[in-house]
Amino acid sequence: MKFIIAVFALCFCSLVSLATAASVSRPIAAVAALPPPIFNLCNGCTNVEYMTLAASLGNSQGIGYKLTADFTNNRVTEWQVTREPNGRGFTYYADPATVQTYAADGFAAWSRLLKFSPKADLIYSVSNPSPTGFPTNVTQISATGWASGGQGLNGIEQWLEDIQSSFTGAEYLFSNPALGAILDVMQTGIKIPGIIPNLVVLITNTDGSVVTVTWTGTPPAVLTKIVDKYGNTIPLTKNDFFNKTFTFGDGGSLNNFTRYATQIWGVSVTPLTVGTVAVGGIITCDADSCTTERK
Repeated sequence: MKFIIAVFALCFCSLVSLATAASVSRPIAAVAALPPPIFNLCNGCTNVEYMTLAASLGNSQGIGYKLTADFTNNRVTEWQVTREPNGRGFTYYADPATVQTYAADGFAAWSRLLKFSPKADLIYSVSNPSPTGFPTNVTQISATGWASGGQGLNGIEQWLEDIQSSFTGAEYLFSNPALGAILDVMQTGIKIPGIIPNLVVLITNTDGSVVTVTWTGTPPAVLTKIVDKYGNTIPLTKNDFFNKTFTFGDGGSLNNFTRYATQIWGVSVTPLTVGTVAVGGIITCDADSCTTERK
C-alpha cells in the first residue's frame, strides 16, 4: 500500500496535492535507517491517515524514515518516505516499515507519562530524609547563596543527570512511578512536537527556604524560583527587585540580601542611618533603588 504526494514548483511557490492511497509496485531499500527521534502525532487516526501524514512529512522534513504515534489507539507506526521526480516537482511515497525497538520503547514511555500528565509536566518534592544519591550539601546553602552562584544548581543538575541515566532504578528508589515515567521519556530522547517533558523539582533547605529547579532532560537545569524562610521571593534578575518589599526577621538574612542586591546586581540599598538590625528589617524598593527600614 503506497501513499503519494505530488509537489509542483511554480512561480517560486509550492503546491502540495494529496492523492488517495494506491497500490504501487516499488522496490524498498534492503537496509533500514533509524528514523528521526520524533513522534508525529496522529491520535485517533486510521492506517490511511498515518500514511497521509508520513508522506506529507517528506515535503517538510525530507525523505527517510518517519514515526507516527497514536496514543488514542495505542499504535506507533514507522514509514519509509521516498520521492521521485514527476516533471514539475516530486511525488512522495510512504511505505510501511518495521517499528524498531527504540521507537517501541519510546512510545511505551510516552504512553505512561501522558497517563500521569497529559501536558508532560511533573512536580517532584525532594523528601526528607532525602533519597539516596541526592547531594544533601546543597540544602545547607542559603536562599541568597542559591541565587548568587552555581554550586547548588550544579549539584542538582548532576544528580538529575545521574538518576535519568538509571531511570528504572530511580522509579523504585523513590517509589514514584510518575517520576520514573518522565525520566524514562527523557532518556529515550524521542520528542513530540509541541510537548516538552518538564520536571519541576522542589528542594527545601535546612533554613526553611524552598528552591524550584526545572529540568527538561538536557542541561542546563534552570533555577526558576527561590522563596526564603520569611516568604520573600528572591529576585533572579535586576528588574525583579524594583517596586517590591522584602521583610526579614533576623539581621543575618537582611544583610545577606543587601549584599546579594548590591554585589551581584548592582542595586542600590540604603542602610539604616542609626543603630543595628539584629532583629531584621524591611527593604522597600521603588523603580530604581531600595531603602532599609526597621520592622
